[in-house]
Amino acid sequence: MQCKFPTNFHKKTFNLAVEFLKTEKDVLALSLTGACAREEGSYDSDIDLEIFTKNIDTGKTILEKFDEFKSTLGTSSEVGKYFDIDLCIGLADIKPIKRSWTDGPDNFELEIGNRFAYSQLIFERDDYFTKAKAKYFPYYDENLRQEKLKETIKFCENNIGHIEPYIRRGLYFQAFKRLYDASKEFLQALFIHKKIYPIAYDKWVKKQIVEILQLPELYKDFVSLYEISNLESDELMSKGEKLHNLLNQHINI
Repeated sequence: MQCKFPTNFHKKTFNLAVEFLKTEKDVLALSLTGACAREEGSYDSDIDLEIFTKNIDTGKTILEKFDEFKSTLGTSSEVGKYFDIDLCIGLADIKPIKRSWTDGPDNFELEIGNRFAYSQLIFERDDYFTKAKAKYFPYYDENLRQEKLKETIKFCENNIGHIEPYIRRGLYFQAFKRLYDASKEFLQALFIHKKIYPIAYDKWVKKQIVEILQLPELYKDFVSLYEISNLESDELMSKGEKLHNLLNQHINI
């Protein structure tokens, strides 16, 4: 397959990495993820790769070998200061994890989206990647989706509800954190409601709301949540109220 990269060094490094990983018989599949997989990378984008193996221990051994291989690749002025080629172990079976009240959104939908919806398959053995992907498309189990949607709304409303008490105590940064977490949970709930997988809740936000969810008017309202002129005031309370209205407006269960 042909992948479009932002620089020649990205392309060269990617090709060398693929040839190296193809020699590892325990690699059941290899995929390109991240901005480069969506052909939206820039000079400072990393190359993000995922390998699928039979077990974690086998994957860790391959990661160690890959780290040694990376040291031979050198650097280039074509790419950004923090450029790296990252390799991680992809799991064919993705499960939601238990979350606490102050964690913010969990990564369940993000993992599925970035692993299977927004990635590019480089190679696979015995249809390993294809079979794993099929479990989550067109979307994951409906009963689980309903549970996740209710849970996410509950956590979002909880964070919104904590904004006023923290402001009354003068804890404005914590109140802002609650608003920030609630806004990400709103995005999570919106994606679950629409049965669409997200890319991130803190990056590519405009692309996701305007292009993927096709809600350009919502994007204007969402951006306004972060337009705060006076942090040490009651302004965050009005932002919380606005977010709660958006939640009710766009998500009905």
